[in-house]
Amino acid sequence: MPALTALAITTAVRARIGLKRFIARLKNRHDAKRLAELDDRMLADIGLNRSDLRDAYAAPPWSDPSDLLARRAAERRGPRRSQGSCVIVPTVSSELFGNLPASLCR
Repeated sequence: MPALTALAITTAVRARIGLKRFIARLKNRHDAKRLAELDDRMLADIGLNRSDLRDAYAAPPWSDPSDLLARRAAERRGPRRSQGSCVIVPTVSSELFGNLPASLCR
């Protein structure tokens, strides 16, 4: 009997997790539709264009469009974000405590 109870609990937990994921995906789809209200210049500022939105909306309703949109924006940013340079600006705290170590400068 305890094995049956454990199975029922495990099934209920998995169903709850699945439902939460589905609701999160629907919310992300709704939020992504708000991007269509932005003009092309604003979309370009975040690294997207209209075709990216069309591709994200063409996916099935249970899929998460934010994955595709985030991937497209990251592709357009390209290597310039990952090169990691740090500009040291003199401030009161840098005069008191010194500059950031190079390992923290990304």
